[in-house]
Amino acid sequence: MVNKELLKKLADELTADNAEDKIYWQENYDKRLSELSINLDDTIDYLNNCDKREFLCASEVFDELSEHFKSQRLIECVEKNVKRFDDERFIEDIEKELNYMKKHLQ
Repeated sequence: MVNKELLKKLADELTADNAEDKIYWQENYDKRLSELSINLDDTIDYLNNCDKREFLCASEVFDELSEHFKSQRLIECVEKNVKRFDDERFIEDIEKELNYMKKHLQ
């Protein structure tokens, strides 16, 4: 089961000064990827319910998640959820991630 509290904490930590530390950032990234790779249904549930900041942090691992799960459901979840946030730049960034994700289904 995805640990939502851990993912929230990891997202919170990235907004602090330590996000500039490349070693720390990589460790944080690895933890997010590991947590979100556990179970597709739990990952989708998390993405359906997290806030914008958490979604943005999760988006950094979307390509790897797509490669891991090879799931159209994950892509559909991201497409649906990005529309929750009324932010054109954010949507553009996620659209780029979606293009990478779709390549893993081909």
